[in-house]
Amino acid sequence: MGKRKERDLSSGSEDNEELRKRVRRLEKALRKEKGERGRSKHRSRKERCTSRSTSREVRSGRDYRYKRKYYTNRRSHSRDYYPHGHPYDEDAVDDYEGESRDTRNHSLSSSPSGGNLSSPESKEGETTQKALEKTPSEQPSGGTGSQGVVESDNVPKGEKELSAEIVKMFGERIMPDRTLAPPVHKDLAVRWEDIIKKGLPTEERKSLLKKLPPPENCTAIDPPKLNLEVKSALDNTIIKRDERIVEKQAKMTAAIAGIAKALNSTLEGDPENKLGLVEHLSDTARLLVDLQRDETMIRRSLILKNVKSSYRDTLKDTLWDEELFGKGLAEKLKTTKVLQQSSKDLKSGAKDQSWNKNSKNSRGPSRWNRYKSHGQSGERAEADIQPATESVLSGSQYLSEAGPSTSEEGLEKAASSLEKNYPGCRSAVRKAFELREVPIEATGIMLSSLTESSIKQYDSCLKKWWKFCKDNNVNPFKGTLTEVLKFLTEEFQEGRASYGTLNSCRSAIALLRGPEVGEDARMKRFFKGVGKLRPSMPKYDTTWDPKMVLDHVSSWGANNDMTLEKLSLKLVTLLALTTGQRMQTLELINIKNIHRLEDVIEIRIPDRIKTSKLNKPQPVLIVPFYRGNLNLCVASTLEIYLKKTEDLRRLETKLFISFKKPFKSVSSQTLSRWIKNTLNSSGVDTNIFSAYSTRHASTSAAKRSGVNIDAIKKAAGWSEKSETFARFYNRNISSSKDAFAKAILNIAS
Repeated sequence: MGKRKERDLSSGSEDNEELRKRVRRLEKALRKEKGERGRSKHRSRKERCTSRSTSREVRSGRDYRYKRKYYTNRRSHSRDYYPHGHPYDEDAVDDYEGESRDTRNHSLSSSPSGGNLSSPESKEGETTQKALEKTPSEQPSGGTGSQGVVESDNVPKGEKELSAEIVKMFGERIMPDRTLAPPVHKDLAVRWEDIIKKGLPTEERKSLLKKLPPPENCTAIDPPKLNLEVKSALDNTIIKRDERIVEKQAKMTAAIAGIAKALNSTLEGDPENKLGLVEHLSDTARLLVDLQRDETMIRRSLILKNVKSSYRDTLKDTLWDEELFGKGLAEKLKTTKVLQQSSKDLKSGAKDQSWNKNSKNSRGPSRWNRYKSHGQSGERAEADIQPATESVLSGSQYLSEAGPSTSEEGLEKAASSLEKNYPGCRSAVRKAFELREVPIEATGIMLSSLTESSIKQYDSCLKKWWKFCKDNNVNPFKGTLTEVLKFLTEEFQEGRASYGTLNSCRSAIALLRGPEVGEDARMKRFFKGVGKLRPSMPKYDTTWDPKMVLDHVSSWGANNDMTLEKLSLKLVTLLALTTGQRMQTLELINIKNIHRLEDVIEIRIPDRIKTSKLNKPQPVLIVPFYRGNLNLCVASTLEIYLKKTEDLRRLETKLFISFKKPFKSVSSQTLSRWIKNTLNSSGVDTNIFSAYSTRHASTSAAKRSGVNIDAIKKAAGWSEKSETFARFYNRNISSSKDAFAKAILNIAS
């Protein structure tokens, strides 16, 4: 380093010759001292003490400290080691050496070890350090300040100060940290913090979403719906993930709508609407805070899936603050590790279950080699089934797996399926098709044979079956009939499942295991027993008289004078009574498929419904013009409804739309609620009868009126051989409990 310094100084002028000599002397003394200290390691204790004393006499404590530090860190510069100035500055070196000579004796007397640094030099070094730590905004301005000239303290000697224009060309300085905004009102902060930690209550969230619909002229901010064509080809997990994203988009839609209301109020300039403005902004803020919490939960969930399972519960129990899993996480993880180790030490060692070929208890050939004969020589050098698979497969299932048609890779995949969580009905059925060697190209077509309602119905059954298999170490795709019967028996005894529920479970398991589950004689005998012990009973023993509902609806007056709400309730109730169709069918009515003939209106249903079958015609609803009472004429009510909703529906083609903004098509559940409200206002006990009871009431009334049974079946959508109407729908009108006794007594009178 000394040579490098000398080369640098040699390029200077002759005026620096004296300065270079002084620097050489200082470096020579340091090198000498360093050599003395190195040799002192091999001397006796007495010699080392003598060397140290000599070293102290040669130079003062301060010279020793700074020069030693200079050689310890060669990358540092002269400001740390020469607090009085750079050694290349001749005046600074003179001042430094002069002060060193004056204070040398003082340093030696005050510090025998040569290390006393509480002298004026220490204060100067502290001052220098403070000056270095000052931020640019704290440095004293040595220029024109507001004139835009660079501070003189930052400009080296002989360097020209730059104007503000030139400094501006260099760009703005980067601020090290962000600055926080001023605090909000304490009541707001407390409520937002509660939402971040706990989330909005479900009812409050629904209320806010309903309270903030999108503007009438800006419905594009609504989340778009997933196309049914695409949805049918997707896995259940992907569909659920899309639904969660739609929920977040709905929150964003409501938040944007709230901001729109606030902006609109501001633009209108209504000074008295201050409370309304605050309410809109508050609702928007709460939704956005809840959305922020949802995103945080999603981040935690994604990370938890990719961490070690032994630490997953610990991370799940944490609460986030400035950090995603809270502060002090390291200590919690250490505690978890200690507890796991302690628990592991307490457990007794598990016995090795692997087969030992040298065991004296082993008789005959290895069980794993018995199945070698299933494969051709050279194709299977080892057994098909690994020991790890034995715990999953048992009995006849084990033998079926050992057959020549099963590959080792397929068995490993099947065995590993238990380790995963339930993937959903659609994914599980897709996997079952793959294990049966169904081509990938045909899997999507086969899945489309299942309706969305069937997928939902089978999903709950397969979830229970998956849990049963996991608890009993059974392969869900290859469970034996004995295991299936055991599962169904548990559901019958513990879950109190009905015949229909167990039948759905059998059908769902058959999708995974194969159709032979339902065709076995033992399974048929089991369900006969279930039918005897817990027979399927009709939902209603009696029904209500449609006349009371028709009279009530007729009292509402002319159709032209009704509000859209009453007209909607009237039309759906009359259609349900006069057609005998399910809510699903009424929901699917499309205005493009409504055709007026001379004396009737014909409504075709081309969409797939519950009773749709191959080569079976789709239902056609016939709605006649009833001239006897125009207030009960379904056809004229339908025509007036179409005229009133023509300007509101825009691109919507479904017949029934909501009678409030944004006038979108409604679901079958909404139609059921409309009918139930009408029945309730008519005097029907809706605690007993639901909207679906219109099907019972209308078909039973038609039968009592002498309508041919085949006509009733055709109108209601039953097949000619169906016994459903006779068993479940043909009901008499409910009468008083004492009707029989009164009839007998009336004979005597």
